[in-house]
Amino acid sequence: WGDRFDIAFSSIGITRSRMKELYFTRPYYATPESFFVRTDSPAQAPEDLSGARIGVCSGCFADLYLQRKLDLPGAAVDYRVRDPVIVGYGVERDGLDDVASGALDAFLCQDTAGQQAIAEGRPLRQVSPAAYVAYPGGALDRSSGLALGPFFERVNAILAERQQDGTLAGLSKKYFGRDYAAAAADFDLTTLDQVVD
Repeated sequence: WGDRFDIAFSSIGITRSRMKELYFTRPYYATPESFFVRTDSPAQAPEDLSGARIGVCSGCFADLYLQRKLDLPGAAVDYRVRDPVIVGYGVERDGLDDVASGALDAFLCQDTAGQQAIAEGRPLRQVSPAAYVAYPGGALDRSSGLALGPFFERVNAILAERQQDGTLAGLSKKYFGRDYAAAAADFDLTTLDQVVD
């Protein structure tokens, strides 16, 4: 927030803690975040990973989830894994590689990253159900003076138009092979209007 950009779209997930410093636009996609294990892992459900060594992107949603500190507006978070040994990574790819090699029991990340690793031939599989769903949105610094004015309203209007006309769904299918945009259209936008102390 060095005053270089008016708005950022960079998979910035909406959380109540981030709402203290950021205004969020309507989310433009929604992605389940799941545990990925080796294909030969005995784990069949998230609960089976209790006490396991689980990798996460340090400081990301997955890290907060395993610490039981993830606070998503408009959603209840069901913590299904007890006492994990959290192993932090700078990038998801390295953690998924460690699961594939057997150096790690599981990795918790966006389905997009896990499915990409599987498509590239890593011996991984997804554990169902997903741990939670992340809703990224555009972010504006609350101190910028741009939020809640014409600029912010226009960005939200454009996102709504692109959800309704199928543009976002089309882009999701093109780049990820799945529609991650449709669920974002159902997000309860009133949760973004809440004042955060």
